[in-house]
Amino acid sequence: MATQQSIQLRNQSTQSLIASGAKASLPRFGVLHKGEKAQRSSTGDITRPGKDLSYFRLDTKFPDIEAVWNKAYPDDAAKRRINVIMPFATVDENFERCREQWVKGGLVHRCDGVTTSRMRDKQTGKMSLEPQDCPGGCELVSRMMVMIPEMIVGTLRLGLFTLNDTSKNDIARLKEELQWIYDARGSLQGVPMILYRTEEMISQPKSDTDVSRVRRAKWMVHIEAGPEFAKSLIRGMTQEAIAAPTRAAIAGTQRRLSAAPAPIANGSPIDTSGITHEAYGDDEPEPPASDFGEQPGDENDGAIDAEPELPPAEFISGELLERATDLTKKLTAEGVTVTELASVIENVAGVKKIEHVAAGDAKPLIAALAQALSTKLASKTKKKSPFAPE
Repeated sequence: MATQQSIQLRNQSTQSLIASGAKASLPRFGVLHKGEKAQRSSTGDITRPGKDLSYFRLDTKFPDIEAVWNKAYPDDAAKRRINVIMPFATVDENFERCREQWVKGGLVHRCDGVTTSRMRDKQTGKMSLEPQDCPGGCELVSRMMVMIPEMIVGTLRLGLFTLNDTSKNDIARLKEELQWIYDARGSLQGVPMILYRTEEMISQPKSDTDVSRVRRAKWMVHIEAGPEFAKSLIRGMTQEAIAAPTRAAIAGTQRRLSAAPAPIANGSPIDTSGITHEAYGDDEPEPPASDFGEQPGDENDGAIDAEPELPPAEFISGELLERATDLTKKLTAEGVTVTELASVIENVAGVKKIEHVAAGDAKPLIAALAQALSTKLASKTKKKSPFAPE
């Protein structure tokens, strides 16, 4: 008859299976190893650890997977650089790290070095999920889950490969390298990368009994973004860096315009409720439509008068920001400095803020800024052109 304790352990082991929102995953097709197979005795005990290799060794039970692997990576040199794709979004989802204690019968416990997440009950043999103090005897391990594009194309099967690693140096480096790409992009899922091994000199204890340090050559593991993705990432980061000063200058102008008082005449505020764009005539400058690019479905491309009026607190972050940012990128490509750009924005805002912004009409400011930036771009382009008239 089942005891209360055994019933509780059984319920704990099935709780994660019943709960909704479980972590999504894929079938496991194989394991990538850093060394040769360990030698074992007839009882299953390891008599000699596997020799460290300079490449990745695949262990799989699927013949079609093994055949494609050997074709895609035919020799040791090819197996040092593996094309991989990250299956999940975050670093922790793709790269699990913990401490574990194993015996030939299986896992004894898993923990973070302080508290266990799994512990095998010595009496029942069941795995308990109840947090307990780490009993010791565990070692640092990591498991990186990846997809290999050659396997997907060659077998038309979608699954994961696991890289097991117990090297502290590997684990520290892999975590840092994945974290950088995650911080730059916001997600690792679908990112093409290269998992590779390179020989490095590292510091290690001389032996299990001698704690003095020596330097030895070891084949370490690293991961980096694939070349096409790296170019795309750098291009996006560069464009963002170019646009950032313009955003900052426009944001500062917005704060000053929002705080500007209404126009004063004879000691009394001017009633500007009836002022419209047309009150100033038709001589407001309008930028060429080509400076803004074509917008699909918009029959009034570049027609400033056709746009709706926006209150001062909104137009800077909307139409003006989008157009000024686009023109700023072009100006920066022509060698215009950040100081020059800020000066253009400040000059336009200073002229227009009293007569238009206080009246709630943002269109003249948009037109004037766009025209100023367009004129700056035209002058720079003309100076660079070898065919420009003297």
